[in-house]
Amino acid sequence: MNWWIVAFILFVVTGLVLTVFGWNKTSVLTMFFGISFLMIPIFYAVEWLKPFVPFIPPISIGIAYLSKKKNTA
Repeated sequence: MNWWIVAFILFVVTGLVLTVFGWNKTSVLTMFFGISFLMIPIFYAVEWLKPFVPFIPPISIGIAYLSKKKNTA
């Protein structure tokens, strides 16, 4: 098995756990890291998304902030 596949699966599982934990605790930082870990394998796996890898942190902080705002409203 390729080590990249193992690393991507590990990132996705960690991202799911952190995102769900962040939603339950309404922690923006935990959701930020969880969404980032979910997006990294997706952006690297899809060829036309690779140039947008530097935009993962702003996208994930935006999603985390908006989801926290939606949960508290």
